[in-house]
Amino acid sequence: MSPKDFSQFVNSRKEKFFRYALSYLQTPAKAEDAVQDILMKLWERCQASGAPENMEAWCIRCLRNRALDILKSKANRNGSLDAVVGVQSADNVSKRLEQRDIISRLSELMDQLPDKQKEIFRLREFMMYSNQEIQKIMGLNATDVKVNLYRARMKMREALQSTINYGVHDG
Repeated sequence: MSPKDFSQFVNSRKEKFFRYALSYLQTPAKAEDAVQDILMKLWERCQASGAPENMEAWCIRCLRNRALDILKSKANRNGSLDAVVGVQSADNVSKRLEQRDIISRLSELMDQLPDKQKEIFRLREFMMYSNQEIQKIMGLNATDVKVNLYRARMKMREALQSTINYGVHDG
């Protein structure tokens, strides 16, 4: 792979990779470091043995593993998804606090999902990958992706609905 081709690949996907890493690591600096590590690994791999068949899927798998390694080394501190979702646009303080509570709850709920469901949900809902792209990234068949995404969405919907309706009584 030529340096020009590599540069085009990186420039067209670096923001997507950053968002993905940020959804795990919660801080921009850690996410940038993880992306940089993976892109260096990709360059070295391309030079040594050629580019992976699906470079984007390879990068996402490596980023996930790198992010998990970082989280394990930092005692797996929980953070919020504010940086990914962009809560900063709320106009008043009470609305912002309510949004932060929901985002915090969403993060907690995601942590309770089985690993496969959590990863598929993250790739689909936060990274906007298609089901076909998720199949390639995770090495699953179409049915596995659909079933796990459906189950994750249902669990998240039910739990969020109970959170939002907490204290609301039918009269």
